[in-house]
Amino acid sequence: MFSVRQKGRNKLPWVVGHRGAMGHAPENTMTSFEQALSLGADMLEFDVRLTKDGVAVVVHDANLDRTSNRSLNVADLNLKDLLELDAGSWFDMRFAGERIPRLSTLLKWSQNKKAKSGDPLSFFVELKVDGDESRREMLINAVLKDLREHRALNRSVLISFDEPVLMLTRRISPTTATGFLYSDFLCDSLERAKNLKTNHILPRKDRVTGDLVVEAHKSGMAVMAWTADRLDEFRKLVVWGVDAIATNYPDRLIEFYDR
Repeated sequence: MFSVRQKGRNKLPWVVGHRGAMGHAPENTMTSFEQALSLGADMLEFDVRLTKDGVAVVVHDANLDRTSNRSLNVADLNLKDLLELDAGSWFDMRFAGERIPRLSTLLKWSQNKKAKSGDPLSFFVELKVDGDESRREMLINAVLKDLREHRALNRSVLISFDEPVLMLTRRISPTTATGFLYSDFLCDSLERAKNLKTNHILPRKDRVTGDLVVEAHKSGMAVMAWTADRLDEFRKLVVWGVDAIATNYPDRLIEFYDR
């Protein structure tokens, strides 16, 4: 994984495809991930939840109303039923029949894929929890199992807004890279990340400051800002020295770099 000592093209921030390339294709689908890679993304970011029968699937919302043809909860569905849903028509009828992928499906597809830099494709895996402590542990173990089986653990960062999830991940797998996500204004965000012993801190784009980046780097943490899609946002984040930028439009960020 990237660190504060290893950056992308000409030391510019890594390009992270947010839920694939969700500005161009339905989020968190195989088409979206393929699009992000074809557009030149260095890494992919995506969300993982557990089905009722304990299978890790790639989807953002707890309820599927926004991104499928049914208003159902992921945690109430067995994998077989979830895989029958249409996860593409809501975006555009061109994507009718797109499915919610299993995490293992995405990882299998990625095994021989390389980023534009020539490096193996890497991931930010956001852990989304539905339920109590037992479901947290089930989710973490399911994700770790899939990552290990597909030899992707050493090129993945497990990220979350849920601090107990990050603490539990650290206990279950101490060497796994983790990252603290946040969107609120937190005066103690860096202290929280330190207490969680994360390798990465992931502020929303409008929570980034130059001072935060400097202090994070001093603490050995890399900084990924999310989700930036405009040129003015790109400029600020590059000047402030973030290590990675998550974007819905990888092509826009790459075009900005190439100017």
